[in-house]
Amino acid sequence: MEKQPSFIVEHLDKDLYAWCVLEYRNIFSFVPDVLFTNVTRNVKKLGNLPCDKASVASLPLQNACILDPAAEKTFVPDDKFSTLIFGGILGNAPAQGRTKILLSAKMDFPLRNLGKDQLSTDTAVLVAKKIMEGAPLERLEFVKGLEIPMREGESVILPYKYLVENGKPLLTPGIVKLLKRKKGF
Repeated sequence: MEKQPSFIVEHLDKDLYAWCVLEYRNIFSFVPDVLFTNVTRNVKKLGNLPCDKASVASLPLQNACILDPAAEKTFVPDDKFSTLIFGGILGNAPAQGRTKILLSAKMDFPLRNLGKDQLSTDTAVLVAKKIMEGAPLERLEFVKGLEIPMREGESVILPYKYLVENGKPLLTPGIVKLLKRKKGF
């Protein structure tokens, strides 16, 4: 690792699912200074995205912070960390605290939250980026629980909180198409 990246996403699921690939590509589109760690399966799906098979816990990081919904303190613009660490994991509804179990409990870095609600990984990174740039969390607009129409009389509710810009929720590009292709939920 030549330069410590500003953002690290520790992949915490057993496989590299299609939704992860979409979210990780989206993250790279707005923060190219990112490293995806603990990616051990299907690495080729990520193409040229910067990734490492090693866990973030094995990297010599300084002045890092873990973003965890269970953290007591909220991430604010005055926090000056060199690297923000996120857990790349599909959330459960209700939340089961897996970021704490699988990531936060294994490293001795300060913890911060982005509110108590679950965010998609790409939403979390974008929100943290905006806070780093000076926008306090309370000034950002969100919507929680998006209903996505699927077929006649069917829909899927995404129980997470999404950033809203220009009156529209920011969804991962390609996620609706992926959901519509999926056979069952």
